Amino acid sequence: MVNSSGATLIATVQLSPFSGWGAVELEASFGLLRVCFVLISINAAIVAQSSFGLWSQGAMISAWNEFMSTPWLSTRKALFIELALQLVLYFLMVVTQVDWSGLLIVLAVVYIGSQSKSFLVLYLVLVTVSILFDLIVAAELPAFRNMTAGERFGAIIWLCIFAMKFIIVGTLIAHEKLDAHSMDAELNAWTQFDDAGKPGGVGGGYTGHGLPSSKASGHGRAYEDSDDDAYDEYHS
Repeated sequence: MVNSSGATLIATVQLSPFSGWGAVELEASFGLLRVCFVLISINAAIVAQSSFGLWSQGAMISAWNEFMSTPWLSTRKALFIELALQLVLYFLMVVTQVDWSGLLIVLAVVYIGSQSKSFLVLYLVLVTVSILFDLIVAAELPAFRNMTAGERFGAIIWLCIFAMKFIIVGTLIAHEKLDAHSMDAELNAWTQFDDAGKPGGVGGGYTGHGLPSSKASGHGRAYEDSDDDAYDEYHS
């Protein structure tokens, strides 16, 4: 049994205007407050870096030099541009909502820099889960004509981010199949064999002495001639 004072307290809490917003929803104009929070967080990180030196000062310069030195017609350059564009879209979407799947960009950037397959697998698994949840959200989206201007802006940005996920995944797979394979072939050429069965190349791309066939064909013939002369002298 609840006495009269307890019942009065429960009724007061239920009717109190401070017990919750109820059906009140914050419009997109309050998104500017979220944008301010994000900018404050970024500025706080910059101040912390300047005060305590948490990161190397040459890290950003090294990353920029790596971006500039990457050929434009390569999947690696495409990944840099796509991830930067997606990061801008995530920032614009802060006006309507905060999507923590934007942190997956960090995993993709670490993979590009380190070429570690662990980060690639981790990114692909998490982005697949993110896409599955996004499909549910996309099925629940109302018609654009029933949205306010702020909701429409957020929905368009969200759909662009959703489409970018498929583009980035496709570019990552292409990078792994094309550019990453060619980089491994150059770095680990000594573990491969050419058409003559000599270590140092595949399909004649590298000679038995670790030099490209276009540059070392003359050297290869010189080594073969010297080997033949030594063989003749030994048997004579």
